[in-house]
Amino acid sequence: MPQRFYTPVKFSRSEISAIREMLRTGDKPACPRCTDRLKVDGPIANGGPLDGCFHVRCQACRRTAFITKTRPARSFNLY
Repeated sequence: MPQRFYTPVKFSRSEISAIREMLRTGDKPACPRCTDRLKVDGPIANGGPLDGCFHVRCQACRRTAFITKTRPARSFNLY
């Protein structure tokens, strides 16, 4: 039997903004694409570049992202 692989899909910029707003306000995180419950791991606190980030994923539509509560200030960051 062939092995099935889980390939995560990225959230769009507008979806990440909606999730960031849910995290910031304390609302229950729901996937902006399929409205299923999001699994949120974090905040990640390792002192590195991901310090204060949350790993967010939707099991239903297989979308995933690393998101901070505030929008990054770096100009080269797309999100």
